[in-house]
Amino acid sequence: MVTTGVVTAQPADTAPVFLWVRGDLWRYDPMLAAQPPTQITQVGTISSPVISPDAARIAYSAASPVSLEALSRIQIGVGAVAEFVLPQDIYLLDTATGESTLIAAQPADASLFVDGVPNRAIIRSAPVWSPDGAQLAWAETAFDSRLPRLVVYDLAQNGIALEVQDDTELPMVNGTLHTRWGTGGLMLWAEGEAGGVLAIFYALDGTRIARQFIPPPAAGDVVEDVVWVETTDDSLPGILFASGEWFLFDEVTGAAVQPAVLPQLTGRGYPDISYSVAFGVLDESGFFWEAFDPLAPDAASVAFPGSPARVTLAPSGRALALIGYPDFGNAAIFQNGELSAIPGTGINETDLYVGAVLWGATFWRISAS
Repeated sequence: MVTTGVVTAQPADTAPVFLWVRGDLWRYDPMLAAQPPTQITQVGTISSPVISPDAARIAYSAASPVSLEALSRIQIGVGAVAEFVLPQDIYLLDTATGESTLIAAQPADASLFVDGVPNRAIIRSAPVWSPDGAQLAWAETAFDSRLPRLVVYDLAQNGIALEVQDDTELPMVNGTLHTRWGTGGLMLWAEGEAGGVLAIFYALDGTRIARQFIPPPAAGDVVEDVVWVETTDDSLPGILFASGEWFLFDEVTGAAVQPAVLPQLTGRGYPDISYSVAFGVLDESGFFWEAFDPLAPDAASVAFPGSPARVTLAPSGRALALIGYPDFGNAAIFQNGELSAIPGTGINETDLYVGAVLWGATFWRISAS
């Protein structure tokens, strides 16, 4: 259940916006609107960054040294794509200092694609934050395995708090595992060979609750995302398909749950005053989002093309950062009824082509109102 306190004033949106650009992170200060973003990492292989609930840290994965060394040796044809996922390490970045700390590395004897030597490396999912921001979780497998292990990292302990080896062989289409953490617990999921989702559910102590396979609603419908959806009295796993169709279900029985309204993306810090962002799909253009203001229920909503991965909310929930204005690779901020592009971003060769925006922590919910 989501509980909130009484809000007496709207918080100011002074927190920086972080941009994921070509494998690195950049920082933009909305209080200095005319100044372009500044680069804060020089890694080049960062993927799936996620900001903590208090916006003090960003967790991300990056290609490990053993991966980069292996790529320097193997031959991939011109125009070809490697048919494997690189082993990744996981880092924590302090948003105030820009310093990154390695929290999950490869084994000391890691090896990859060396003649006569068995592969020994770890594939990891993107990290996810616990709702309270005290812990991180991810899934990992040995390079040549499909058996996942759930890992929970505790910030106070500065180390691993829980490891659970599962005996479920995941399909791992494209070699990709995913982890989600909600008030309902922890979930590992992978897309099935013929579509749909295979998900494993755990209690916070690591006890496996259930395994479920959910087929696609229609042949060929692919998975956009799988998330926890909070309701007034429960937390349900939900699948958003590329068609725009949602499927919510009970994690223990697999039975479908029909909500009165569709899930909406909301700011975690101040959900009572946060914009709520709903998503739909148009045949001619794909995903679009529409943001509704609970403090002005009669006002016109703001709508824009884009999938859930291309929009987020400020820590206050009272502003949005998005990708796609005025061009596909531009980032912009919507605040106080005005839309302003972030300088230096865009589609030109000298621009920062933005792949993701991070500002405040968000979650999916079905509001009772």
